[in-house]
Amino acid sequence: MKILLAIDGSESADAAIRFLCKWPRPKDCKLILMTVINKDIFGNEKALEFDDRQRQMLLETEQALREDAEEILAAAETRIDAAGMTVEKVITVGNPAFEIVQTATKLSANIVMMGTHGFGEIKRFLLGSVCDKVMLYAPCSVLIVRSAGTEPENPAGTGPATVHEPHPLKILLAFDNSRSAHKATRVCTKLSSTLHDEVVALSVMPLMHMFRQDVRQQLSWVWQERKKAAAKGLKWVEKILNPASLKVSTLLKESSDVSQEIIDTAAAINSDLIVIGNRGESKVKKFLMGSVTRRVIHHAPCSVLAVRKSEKLIKS
Repeated sequence: MKILLAIDGSESADAAIRFLCKWPRPKDCKLILMTVINKDIFGNEKALEFDDRQRQMLLETEQALREDAEEILAAAETRIDAAGMTVEKVITVGNPAFEIVQTATKLSANIVMMGTHGFGEIKRFLLGSVCDKVMLYAPCSVLIVRSAGTEPENPAGTGPATVHEPHPLKILLAFDNSRSAHKATRVCTKLSSTLHDEVVALSVMPLMHMFRQDVRQQLSWVWQERKKAAAKGLKWVEKILNPASLKVSTLLKESSDVSQEIIDTAAAINSDLIVIGNRGESKVKKFLMGSVTRRVIHHAPCSVLAVRKSEKLIKS
């Protein structure tokens, strides 16, 4: 398994490192640790028009940025080494989203990890727009780490504690019986590290509330058949996850706002991670579409793993 972790020295990147250290991983896991220097910081099409002093300042700026990047990667590598991982370091220059996707493709990464927001000294690059672009174009699954509430505070009051050992996860699996949801379910079986890990599988049936259409919808035989199909899908989830020694429970809900129901449920059960398909092709209902996935990523109270259906996230 190859993990590409994109960091920039920001708080959210720091949270992504800590999440990685406690996240269950296969023994043969390889990590590509990368940072991107945004070309807009020192790149200039009119650089040839600069005088010698200006060109020298440009070179010194580039060198300083590269040194900062090396320091950020070296500090992260030290922490990750303590967590028992080997690291390959990559520094690229260019558009952050493009560089992350390009590196993931070139190095055949199985998963991209990144924080939700970046405010690093190098450049604020892990913004929502970058996350969106990586989510859309990455050739593999993407794990977006939410910094708020992901780490315990250091008792000494010196900041967040670094966690080196995997800890039990509470996972909310958003399931719609699609191919990508099936893939996400199988990924959950690979995330288990202890007998205390728990998966709550949630299936949301979308209701129409306009002009009380929800009542007519719920009374129709089509709705009842869809409800049976959704319940059958959740039974399949239990069948797949139970042999993985996971604590499994299921929820079947009805809502006019599927993404909000996923977000609210994650908050209610105090989930550590939402696992969701990156695309939805459900025969019951196409509700895990890109727009739902993006909204969940933007507003979820915890980290989100968006699973690409065609990606072999973890080799059997």
